[in-house]
Amino acid sequence: MRRREETLLILLLGTLLLAVGPGRCAPAPVLFSEEFTAPQIAMDGDPKVWKVAEGALVGQGGAEWNYSLIKQDLPADSVIEADVTIPQQGPAGAPGQGTGDWFRYRMQRDCPGSEACLILRSFGSSLTESWWYRVELSARYGEIALHKGNGGYVQVVPAEVRAGAKHRLKAEARQNRIRAWLDGELLIDFQDDFAPIEGEGGRWGVGVFGTQALFDNLTVSAPEETPLTVLPRPRRYMRIRT
Repeated sequence: MRRREETLLILLLGTLLLAVGPGRCAPAPVLFSEEFTAPQIAMDGDPKVWKVAEGALVGQGGAEWNYSLIKQDLPADSVIEADVTIPQQGPAGAPGQGTGDWFRYRMQRDCPGSEACLILRSFGSSLTESWWYRVELSARYGEIALHKGNGGYVQVVPAEVRAGAKHRLKAEARQNRIRAWLDGELLIDFQDDFAPIEGEGGRWGVGVFGTQALFDNLTVSAPEETPLTVLPRPRRYMRIRT
């Protein structure tokens, strides 16, 4: 009997090695998952803005950001991802003087034309508090942007964001490092050396501004344990690529 148990254990270990593969880590544990197949979901949000319809969470944005946040606190180091569709472009950012998008990002700080976002490490007692990392998508300007509640826009990168198309948006917070992927491509890699937003737990979720946005297959998982290389200290706090 003992030999049989040992044989079964060896077979099980072999199966796990084949599934994971050499030099690869096992999949990170999923901490939260929502496919929006039922009207009742474990997320907060203004019912006038948010509803579950046709297997997606639909937000109808207005003149300011509105969020739907997962009810439970999640670890500060986590990965959030979702399928995001922006059916139509949102309103344009305010016009102004300046080089490139200086006016949109420095003067119209709340939203310079983004339509949908993921929220990371949101701290406070309301759905509109200002301590967070916000990874935004803009179909109007073709951008992905990183906004922090205590510092404004810190990184903006051109991206293939198309109105009506479904995109997979993924964002990770690990210590003072924020990274974001769009459709599997790493586009934002920001090391927050200036007053990083830190703490135990925090709220995670999605947001909408100015138009309609659809979210589906939302998950939050633990980050991989692969060590991150330290980024060189930037010469300036804010980086915009136009």
